[in-house]
Amino acid sequence: MQKRFFYPLLLAVTVIFCLSAVAVVTTFFQKPSEPAHVVVPGNPKVTDDAPKVQTCAYSTEWAVTNLHKEISERITNVTDILVSRSGIVFAAYTTENDQVFVASTSDDGEHWDSVPLPENSLKNIRALRELSDGRLLVGGTGTNEPILYESTNGGKTWNAIATDSRNGVVFPNASVTSVWDIVELVSGEVLIATDALTNNPLQNNSSLFVLDETGKISEVAKFPGIGVLSIAVNVDGVIVVATEESSEHNDSSIAGQSHIFISKDSGKTWKEGGVPEGANRIYDLLFHTSGDLYAGTGISGEFLRSQDNGMTWKAMTHLPTIQIPFGERGESMRSDEITRIYQILELCDGSMLVGTGNNGGKAFLTKDGGVHWQEAGDTGSNNVVWALAQEPDGTIWIGTGSHGGDVFRAAP
Repeated sequence: MQKRFFYPLLLAVTVIFCLSAVAVVTTFFQKPSEPAHVVVPGNPKVTDDAPKVQTCAYSTEWAVTNLHKEISERITNVTDILVSRSGIVFAAYTTENDQVFVASTSDDGEHWDSVPLPENSLKNIRALRELSDGRLLVGGTGTNEPILYESTNGGKTWNAIATDSRNGVVFPNASVTSVWDIVELVSGEVLIATDALTNNPLQNNSSLFVLDETGKISEVAKFPGIGVLSIAVNVDGVIVVATEESSEHNDSSIAGQSHIFISKDSGKTWKEGGVPEGANRIYDLLFHTSGDLYAGTGISGEFLRSQDNGMTWKAMTHLPTIQIPFGERGESMRSDEITRIYQILELCDGSMLVGTGNNGGKAFLTKDGGVHWQEAGDTGSNNVVWALAQEPDGTIWIGTGSHGGDVFRAAP
């Protein structure tokens, strides 16, 4: 009788003990709460509530949109494209009269509404972003201050949020002349990459800033060189920035060397990574969903991969040589090397599309991390593919420039 009750009781106690132990172990080893600086993998330019790609169907058969038909001035460059969470597509462009506009379309590029930035202080837009609270930000290279604007009504009007000291708000480094990259963090803070032509490249200069939710701009870090060109943040909160030593972007003998800096503690401390010689500039950084970090460079046009958050790098296969028509009527063809990779976009299946220039601007597609490349359709005679974006339905948008900018799209 006693044994009949003893063994079931012993079994029950044992099961309770084991379940408690599992709970303790699970609690001890569970993933810690997300760091403050985290963005969605695969696109460091958006936050975790950005539009998710619902399908993996896409095409690279480009069709030109009607942007040119909607405006009276000739477009020289379309420098950035944004697909908003509402489905509206925005395009930043510059005209031949050096005026800067942000255009929007809600009908696949059939019709566009263009809004000029006030004060004519920008000569081009480098970054066009949507924040998690719905605000739009643009930053770029200025002829004078201001160089950072926001819109709180979907791009209908724009207001300066960083001006010179005469007008109130100011970057801590008052000599900043360009905003190159903007990344919103899960904390709601916004990292801003800048440069200043007057910075001494042999000294540490204020070039990475943070815009908090109150509108205050504060310095995050000083780096050697004249500024920061690009930012990437992964799901573990690792921040990687690429700096430049010189504004020279044609002559590799005097352009200097790009450098990588890495922070694992929300920007409190930084460690220098490594970049192969010849990467004079790193125009774009992308953390892929695989965890690998990719970089698009100039003047060499190398496509680089790091599997340790930027500490070491490997040059992947160089993009193919392209054929460019020349002569008065384009009657002859010449071969040209790709010298710059300006933009990297991870597509819904993990493939990557890159925008290139300057001798000949083409888009190229890789499905294996840069081992093999294929030319991704014809984007006309423009010298640069500046901008790339993908909609949730798989539609891809491209912005081009140099010989006359335009916007192309490829529906699935």
